[in-house]
Amino acid sequence: MIRSPTALIIGAGASKEFGLPTGDELKQQIARALDIRYDLLTQSTGARLIKSAFTVAAEKQTGSLDIGPYLSQAHRIRGALLQAISIDNLLDAHKGNNALELCGKLAIAISILSAERNSNLWIDARARESRLPFEHLKKSWAIPFWQILTENCEFSDLPDRLARITVITFNYDRCIEHFLYESIQNYFGVEPDAAARVLECLTIFHVYGRVGPLPWQCAIDSIPYGGEPSPEQLFRLALGIRTFTEGTDPKTSDIRSIRQRYASAEKVLFLGFGFHRLNLEVFCGDNNPHIGGGPVRYYATATGISNSDCDAIKRELGQLCEIRAEYFEIRNDLYCHQIFSEYWRSLTWS
Repeated sequence: MIRSPTALIIGAGASKEFGLPTGDELKQQIARALDIRYDLLTQSTGARLIKSAFTVAAEKQTGSLDIGPYLSQAHRIRGALLQAISIDNLLDAHKGNNALELCGKLAIAISILSAERNSNLWIDARARESRLPFEHLKKSWAIPFWQILTENCEFSDLPDRLARITVITFNYDRCIEHFLYESIQNYFGVEPDAAARVLECLTIFHVYGRVGPLPWQCAIDSIPYGGEPSPEQLFRLALGIRTFTEGTDPKTSDIRSIRQRYASAEKVLFLGFGFHRLNLEVFCGDNNPHIGGGPVRYYATATGISNSDCDAIKRELGQLCEIRAEYFEIRNDLYCHQIFSEYWRSLTWS
């Protein structure tokens, strides 16, 4: 069971185990969505929904129906994405270009919603039994995480256990919230309202925003997991996506709370996190050392990262966050679901 304050740092690799795209795959999807071209005045490529959202944006932001500026910036993003580390880095490089930022955010929103709909977590409401397909999650980190969370646990114990967890996710999807909401109902046999209430005890930060709240989280501007928005709704959802500058501005983000919760954790687990400098600064910025009483243990997956770069990451985190290398287990030979098995006792006991 989780007994000590624990922070989960979630990157794209963690959602990949649910069938969502990695950062590079998301770039490819965004490039295709923004490759809006016409054949004899009929749109032949690109996402038609984004083109319709451009019309909504033009009317709201400029009072006209001219979508030319948005089409121009869409093509600029498409042409530059291959060079970018991520869509976040590209948007950060063009901060202040409102039209380009909106194009990127629209493409992120539509791509993530589509990815949710094609993931192993999607529930087909048309099916005879509308339930989460748990059998498809055997090789995801969600199952061992749930097992640790609920070891020797009654429903009345769950609020306290959830309160000890902080999730800091760099993903736009709602995989974690969706999984927990459905799992609580299925495992404990409680009603949806009860599951929603107990999840209020979980602290989860979407550093760069999300594709809207789920219906059980908020009645306004919500959209189901994997939902299909209208052009107007897609425009509003895009406004919930943040650039790096927006995600670290104390006036418009939760950056202070994120750093405080990270600094007070006694265990930190990095799942599918790329350790890009831009993202490290989110919770390690301002020389943000831990404030707990004892040594903090760190565990991380690093699939695809070389041994030499793993050593470099340890040194960099040591400088940024005052992390001692001997307390950091970084494994490039383990996937997210495997790290729970490897460090089961370390993760379950204080």
